[in-house]
Amino acid sequence: MDIQEEKDSSLSEVNYDTWMLNLRFILILLVVIATGIEPIMGRFGVMENLHAWIFIFHIPLFAFVTGYFSRHNLLGRNGWASLCSIAVQYVIFQTLYSTVDVLFFQVPQQKHSFFIPYLMLWFLVAHIGWRVLLRIMCALNIKHPVLISMALGVVAGYLGGDGSWLSLSRLFVFLPFFAAGYTVHPRKLLVLSSGSSRLVQGALSILLLAVVSLLAWHGTPDWLYGKFTYAEMGTGGTTAALSRIGWYLLQAAGSLTFLAFIPQKRSIVTNLGSRTLYVFLLHGLFIRSGIRLGLYEYVRQPADLVILGAAILTITVILALPQTRRLTKWLIEPDLGGFSRMGRQLAVRWRPSRMLKKL
Repeated sequence: MDIQEEKDSSLSEVNYDTWMLNLRFILILLVVIATGIEPIMGRFGVMENLHAWIFIFHIPLFAFVTGYFSRHNLLGRNGWASLCSIAVQYVIFQTLYSTVDVLFFQVPQQKHSFFIPYLMLWFLVAHIGWRVLLRIMCALNIKHPVLISMALGVVAGYLGGDGSWLSLSRLFVFLPFFAAGYTVHPRKLLVLSSGSSRLVQGALSILLLAVVSLLAWHGTPDWLYGKFTYAEMGTGGTTAALSRIGWYLLQAAGSLTFLAFIPQKRSIVTNLGSRTLYVFLLHGLFIRSGIRLGLYEYVRQPADLVILGAAILTITVILALPQTRRLTKWLIEPDLGGFSRMGRQLAVRWRPSRMLKKL
């Protein structure tokens, strides 16, 4: 057996769902880290560099892995039921976070509106938009949805107004990564993340972190957030479009290199990765409470960062445990009942392909 045959054999043994679940847990851990270090970034320059490095790939990869798992329930009746479920989650948690913010967090200049998602809840709104747009592309038999999505992401930057309104900017900016997760088979990525190639990828990812540090990239660039229009970032014309394409290339490269750190075998990380929704929706309550209670005022020395890191890891793991799911499922995954039946009825009565034929 030659080297190429051995490589193909090892790839055939990989369970792609396992790899993606491992990726999902590591990504949600990075989400909590990025949120958890924001209050003290001004005190530690290294935290600003870490924050910028994380933002290069963690939202694109989260959109990618979300697109991958949407293969199971994007179309048909299950697709409509999933859309209803995400919409209900958004209404519940937008109400919850806004209420707690008014009563306890009291974040300065925080807007409270169902049209302005609170913190990380923009991802739920964008997820709804991604699913709707991919359904339309499937109905139209679009052959290159990733390229079409990139074009939409570039053009969306020229929209006027506030890019955070209904997360429209982020919806279009990160649509290509969701489309890639839905259409690109993980096997193609595993070819790049196996054997010696994996070592090269890991080295390049660390090099990217070093470059961020050397450039004194303090504060995450607005381009990485994806929430601002070109006008809000003070640019426009052809330069803006070329800049977005350049950032797309950097984020794609950063995402591919980071995959080298993702384990491919089933472990406790895999099990935790199956419950990241709970971490995503609940971790903000802990971070905001820590800020409001003044706990971050005690993070002054480098040694304190170790304690903060341990606290972040502990919160992430606890929220991903099955016990947390049992306690909070009524809130996060409520029994939709009538909503599910309505979704199934809509799936029968409103089929994009049938409607398009009538146009």
